[in-house]
Amino acid sequence: MSTTDKETIKKKLEGYSPVRPSDLCSLKPGDRVRYMVNNELRGGGAVKANRWPDYIVLLNVMNKASWCMQLKEPTLKVWCKPLERVAKEKEDAARVYALYKEGKLVKKK
Repeated sequence: MSTTDKETIKKKLEGYSPVRPSDLCSLKPGDRVRYMVNNELRGGGAVKANRWPDYIVLLNVMNKASWCMQLKEPTLKVWCKPLERVAKEKEDAARVYALYKEGKLVKKK
């Protein structure tokens, strides 16, 4: 894996925390996950249903497509951003946008 790949992966995992295999059972619907299989990072999605120990159903929140992340895959590595953190980030972004709309925040040129 090249340095560029490692940097790209590190950037895509910002805000996500590693999840130990024994903690996969505690992922809740709405949590966002990214995962790696065979050293290939997958985009992941939102947890739709946790069917631990077999699989977790993930959802693409944009196009509503869903698929299963197989938990018995030996090379599986998972990172998670809890729903609470996702909600806080949305709230912060909405607050910044409201300031921008009110003219209190000016976009730099």
